[in-house]
Amino acid sequence: NGGGLYKNAAKNTPRIRDLFPDNPCEFFLGISNPAGFIPAVFNKQTDKTYEQFVDNTDLASIRWSDVIVSIQQENPECPITVWCNEDTPIIWPTILREIAGLDPQTPLLGELDIIEEIMSKNGIELLTKYLSERPGLSEVQRRRIRGIFLEKFYLDDAIEEEIDIPGWTEETIDALTDIYDDDIERIERLPGVNFIAP
Repeated sequence: NGGGLYKNAAKNTPRIRDLFPDNPCEFFLGISNPAGFIPAVFNKQTDKTYEQFVDNTDLASIRWSDVIVSIQQENPECPITVWCNEDTPIIWPTILREIAGLDPQTPLLGELDIIEEIMSKNGIELLTKYLSERPGLSEVQRRRIRGIFLEKFYLDDAIEEEIDIPGWTEETIDALTDIYDDDIERIERLPGVNFIAP
């Protein structure tokens, strides 16, 4: 919209913040690689052709950091927590604890709810057993273990995305991914942003 992502964020987030003006407010935002996000959003709508949907937007100019900065400018007193949706299976418990304001060592049911959707049944069983036998592990250690098991037992069909957008090539996807990677580095350095990484 208007050549960028969530152009209404600066206008709408203060309205959310002001719903309960006497209570502190935080924002939580999962971001996603535009190379997958743009096709997914385009394919969920049926009213516009791709040309109408993109509306002459320079895809190389799209940045999540712009969205985050616009939220910060309108809500300077509100902390923002950000993570990459691609990392959600590994960092899911951390996301839940951050949103709920829980201690990092608070045990959670459903810790593996997201990761089990993209791992083989055997892999999930082994991961569950491995973690249950090591209750004293820190969340950082558990995160690393989830990542190792995911790398070994992921399901190809659940991970691979089919991107079919008019005019897009492998080079388009690679270029957008490189821009996204650079944008993540910028977001990690933004003051006032709590960035959750694997």
